Amino acid sequence: MSATFLTVGLALSFLIYTYIGYPLLLVLFARLFPWRPCPATSWEPTVSICVAAYNSAAYVDAKLRSLAATEPDERGVQRGGLAAHRYASTGESGFIAGCQ
Repeated sequence: MSATFLTVGLALSFLIYTYIGYPLLLVLFARLFPWRPCPATSWEPTVSICVAAYNSAAYVDAKLRSLAATEPDERGVQRGGLAAHRYASTGESGFIAGCQ
């Protein structure tokens, strides 16, 4: 066997596996091991809100107060808060320190 024949054969076998072999393996595994999701009743979704602001103390003040005033839904989902700042130069640091 020549090196060219071996290289072409190897390349073709990879192509055949990629486009035919792998999808057939996925179908086979899906039939042998079906996925049956079971809903977790104790899991609650979480929401994170990120406010990026620079030198806007009034906006940050109003936005954080608005977020703090939101009502929880009927399931009673709890909310927690964390506010951080870096290089605040117009008074954000005073309000943010008061929110924690």
